[in-house]
Amino acid sequence: MRGVTFDGVVMRLRDREPAMICGVTQAWVATQVGELSANLRRLVDGQPHAALLSIETDDSLKWLVVETGRMIRVPRAAIPESFAVLGTRQRRNVLLHEDKGRRLLTYPDRASAGPLDYVQRNAEVLVVEGAMKVDEVLPLLPDDVTTLVLRMGQGATGCRLTKALWLKLESVILDGWHLPDTPAKRPVSLVWEVDEPDRLMLSLVEEHLVIIDPDSGHSVILRDANARDASVRNNLQLAFAEARRYAVSTLVQVLLAWRDPQGSATLKALASASKAVATHPVD
Repeated sequence: MRGVTFDGVVMRLRDREPAMICGVTQAWVATQVGELSANLRRLVDGQPHAALLSIETDDSLKWLVVETGRMIRVPRAAIPESFAVLGTRQRRNVLLHEDKGRRLLTYPDRASAGPLDYVQRNAEVLVVEGAMKVDEVLPLLPDDVTTLVLRMGQGATGCRLTKALWLKLESVILDGWHLPDTPAKRPVSLVWEVDEPDRLMLSLVEEHLVIIDPDSGHSVILRDANARDASVRNNLQLAFAEARRYAVSTLVQVLLAWRDPQGSATLKALASASKAVATHPVD
């Protein structure tokens, strides 16, 4: 929800959270004297505010990147009629998700990716849903996102978790990789670029499989990997370098039989416990 103060400051209003300045109207701009970007930074100094402030004008759309003071201006004719602002990209582009074409767009660079059926950002969490190959989307993650939720629908083939992305994100959550009414002919693959996969720690938390990198503390969470309802379990394979691929369903079964009182084990230990864990070579 958003509200506008009497003098034209746009506030983002959320339950049980302080109001946050997220932009200004033309009325506020009209009262300003001096450099607009400097006035905006003074406005938000010491106040809860968004990293990207919208500025209402007649002929264009403007945003201020508060951290750098960079002003981004895009003519109205060059931008979709309906879109959601997701944040900045590399502190010099505004990142949008257009409603009609369902693509991610950056301005002023005009890079694009998609289509994506659904994109939503809440603070440091980005939720992405689509049936296309997501590799091209991941490089367009907005700044300051630390948790990525991937909800891939029918037709999804998987994605590659690169080293750069793995270092940027604290958590990757895989959700909905096997729709109950659409049996998958081949498992979806997560190709994971990690230096030492044998050291990854696996554990079951309720119905989910949690994999933690002990070096960084970053995690991959496979939702419903151990769901009571077998029809909603993730149909997924983990693929690493050196021609190693692991069926998540098998990892879960071995982990359930694991006798460690802490309920966790390294990938190397699980692979050693069952020759059935390792499956086909990585494509």
